[in-house]
Amino acid sequence: MDIKKSVILTFRIFEKFWGDLTTEQFNTIVAEIGLTNKDFDAMGTILKSMILMTSGSVATVRDPDSFDPLKTSSWEDIARSSLGNLFTLLGLDIAEQISKQDYKTANTLLKKMGSSNIEMSDIEAKVGPDGFSTMKPEKIQISETLWRGLKKLSFDAIMLMLDKKDNWDIGRAVSTSEIEDVAYEFATDVPGGETNNRVVLQIKNPKRKGFRAGRLSKFQEDEVILSGQLRIIDWSLSAEVLWTGKNIKDNTLQKRDWLDITDGKLGLADANIQIPWNMEDTSKFIDDVLKGGYTISDPLSTEVTIKNIYNIHLDIACEYI
Repeated sequence: MDIKKSVILTFRIFEKFWGDLTTEQFNTIVAEIGLTNKDFDAMGTILKSMILMTSGSVATVRDPDSFDPLKTSSWEDIARSSLGNLFTLLGLDIAEQISKQDYKTANTLLKKMGSSNIEMSDIEAKVGPDGFSTMKPEKIQISETLWRGLKKLSFDAIMLMLDKKDNWDIGRAVSTSEIEDVAYEFATDVPGGETNNRVVLQIKNPKRKGFRAGRLSKFQEDEVILSGQLRIIDWSLSAEVLWTGKNIKDNTLQKRDWLDITDGKLGLADANIQIPWNMEDTSKFIDDVLKGGYTISDPLSTEVTIKNIYNIHLDIACEYI
């Protein structure tokens, strides 16, 4: 199913009315955009797919064959209560049970939704001074910068990202945010005392790709579903480490410290070490530490062997291409 720009625009307009969209407003918007009965069917399918992605079982969206009919629920059980009105206006039954076919459809459709976009000229033709609404067109558009937080990652996953040389195909739809703090809060939200290898992606999005889940999402209103390819532009890393060694006075040391790798430099604050660093060596460096240790030194300071590494914080700047 191809997704028409008129349908995308309608969802973005509806998003401003969730819970307050009257039948009169619905009919006015539908008439101004020029939607057909076929478009209504498409909107119902999109609505259900977005609810499954943002409020349902993401694992089942990824693998519809894992659907368990004994554990299914109704749309009413997982959707925001304010969406009941939109279900009715689109001729859908919110009390209907979710099926395996619903998950199969979402699996197919979300990739297309995540790579969709709409030009500002298309928005301005229908929204603003020359359109039916006083909404500001820029409020309807997707942000040029999106954010994604990941947490509790394995060391292998971190090293795989650091080794990425080609374009990064995120393929299946993933959840991103238009607000930086939301991504950071998700990436760092782990119980106190637990280790956490986390990643925060800053995604430059000049083509304004993605499908705004907005208030379709049960958990956040700034959510954008994105799919496609990313190119890594830059990254920086910090981590907690344990090192042993001798300082310039030959006193034995063992220290927990913060390691920073950024802009071609590696630094260990308490060891008073800052040396030039080949960023491409970072993955091997982590692997060597995990296998027994990695020795570094600053001629003016201390030679140390890093014996352990944990709580890696990786910040990646990338661009949607």
